[in-house]
Amino acid sequence: MSEITERILGYVESHKLAPNAPCSCESGKVFGDCCGSTAPDRAPPCGIHIQPNIVPDSYCHQLLTYARKQPKRWLSIVRPQAGSQQLSKKQDEDRVAREVKLGKWRPKVLKTVESNFRDLIREKFDQTLLWFEEPNLLFYSAGGFYAPHADSHAYFAGQGIWQKAMDRDYSMLFYLNDDYEGGHVNFMMFNYRYKPKKGDLILFPSDHRYVHTAEPVTRGNRFAIVSWAAVSESRKVKLRPPPEAHMVEKPGFICTSHSG
Repeated sequence: MSEITERILGYVESHKLAPNAPCSCESGKVFGDCCGSTAPDRAPPCGIHIQPNIVPDSYCHQLLTYARKQPKRWLSIVRPQAGSQQLSKKQDEDRVAREVKLGKWRPKVLKTVESNFRDLIREKFDQTLLWFEEPNLLFYSAGGFYAPHADSHAYFAGQGIWQKAMDRDYSMLFYLNDDYEGGHVNFMMFNYRYKPKKGDLILFPSDHRYVHTAEPVTRGNRFAIVSWAAVSESRKVKLRPPPEAHMVEKPGFICTSHSG
């Protein structure tokens, strides 16, 4: 475990609401009976949306058959550089996962990602999809995992703060298989562990409130598609969309250096 992961775990421990504190979703319930419940049959916390069977079995089977035969490359992490506000991207001990090139499947996956982002962001959050990033097909073999992280915020351990580093407002994954062991998604601030089923989609805000981990796969291989979206309503930290962005609406956004 790296030092930054230890610091993030310390942050979670010190900032997680107490069970008897008012829940952050303003439901009027206490955290332990609402978004922080530890009941085995609990509903997902506020902001986390799970849609079952978002893609059919045939889609999963055909894409898996293709993906298992393709070369795979190790993935990296965006991390703050020690003693500065700059970020760097490199392979790291806190992420043991590989990417499979989508190849001939890319047009179909792009269509699936765009349609679900557009519909679900409007339905669940009443916001407008501006762009989404190039989807990645993730491959976790036995022992693969991703340590605690947030998708849009970087943790600056020296100052003990999270700062928005990427213009990602929502994260989306959909899962191609469930014939493996381990590999839960764990949203630690909410005591919520989720074991994906084949065809499931999960959508959640990308900021540090939803810091999460992909727990180690203990047997088999786990395949999932991931992408990140920006919406028209949010302020941006970059002057322009990322190079891999797929534009959906005209980018009439406001750039700000405000940290989240």
